[in-house]
Amino acid sequence: MAASIERSIVAALDHLNVSREKQKIIVKKEQEMAVKELLDGKNVMAILPTGFGKSLIFTIFAIAKGQISRSEKTCVLVISPLKSIIDDQIAELSSLNYRAPELSVDNMASILSDPPQFVYCTAEKVLEKSFLDELKNSNTAIHKAVSAIVVDESHTVESWTPSLRW
Repeated sequence: MAASIERSIVAALDHLNVSREKQKIIVKKEQEMAVKELLDGKNVMAILPTGFGKSLIFTIFAIAKGQISRSEKTCVLVISPLKSIIDDQIAELSSLNYRAPELSVDNMASILSDPPQFVYCTAEKVLEKSFLDELKNSNTAIHKAVSAIVVDESHTVESWTPSLRW
């Protein structure tokens, strides 16, 4: 299994580096460890400095997971309180030709029926009853596809909403 994880990470990095026009990605030890743990099915809490490249962890994970389980959809649900971060990450993934929409009323049905590799949303949006019910229902496409739920800027979770109870 470890060799398979290593190969999938290398393939994900190769894919990202081919897609990028900027400088090549160099993965830090902490990022690699987090990706390996995620691919091994473990929960990960990555507390790293601002600008360290935490989003690269779940980007590499999603691509590598897709390499490992080609027949299954892989979706990473990214919950962030900051619209500017959501917009920046969506723009970066879109430039690499990944479908990474922000969850909205207009695209919810599409996301639920055909989950993309990445879905961005605020805590308030993910807690909307219609989305949460679909996410919890083990028979739905979104439930089957979500391989990771990322809480970005988690130090602000307490201030997101008093109803953040699953």
